[in-house]
Amino acid sequence: MQTTWQRRLFLLMTLFLVLFLVSACTSSHPKRTPTSSSAHPEGQPFELPYLRLPSPDDESHLVYLGIGDDETFALAEIKTRILIIEVFNFYCPHCQAEAPTVNRLYSQIESDARLRGQIKIIGIGIGNTPYEVRTFRQRYAVPFPLFADRSRVISKQLEVRQTPTFIAWRYHPDGRIDPILFAPGPVGETEQFLNELVQASGLELPPGG
Repeated sequence: MQTTWQRRLFLLMTLFLVLFLVSACTSSHPKRTPTSSSAHPEGQPFELPYLRLPSPDDESHLVYLGIGDDETFALAEIKTRILIIEVFNFYCPHCQAEAPTVNRLYSQIESDARLRGQIKIIGIGIGNTPYEVRTFRQRYAVPFPLFADRSRVISKQLEVRQTPTFIAWRYHPDGRIDPILFAPGPVGETEQFLNELVQASGLELPPGG
């Protein structure tokens, strides 16, 4: 038979879990991805997060990102012309439902000779541990690198309030990095998403497919 303090502890743990799930996935009906924009919802430009991330253990991910074998790397070091970050949460049902679509987006990029190497995707699991991120990758067969943001440092820098959120930057040859997309909600139709992204970036692609 449970004592009074055991019942209270159970209720507190249940309340904590509910609050955590609510904070991880803030919208029960996520918005569709809006047209690409360099404007943050607060009306201010958003910068690429400056902190360093642990380098992936997977050798293929190191090659994909184009980074060295140091223990950590900066997002600015990724060899790409456009970087897309999917901000997700392991416990968010919308992120779980969106996983096949984002995998399809990745496959569409990698199968197009004009886009492969020009556009790269990573995922940031806000509030998630490395174990939760690994479990998400395995469960949904995510082919691109995922990173844990347990302390929510990156999401705080970007002021992300909804998962999933898709954010993108244009990397210029001279080292400049400009924001081009801040889109809470699902990707929608992947080909349209890519077309809008490339158009917003001003990236010139060679002809053909």
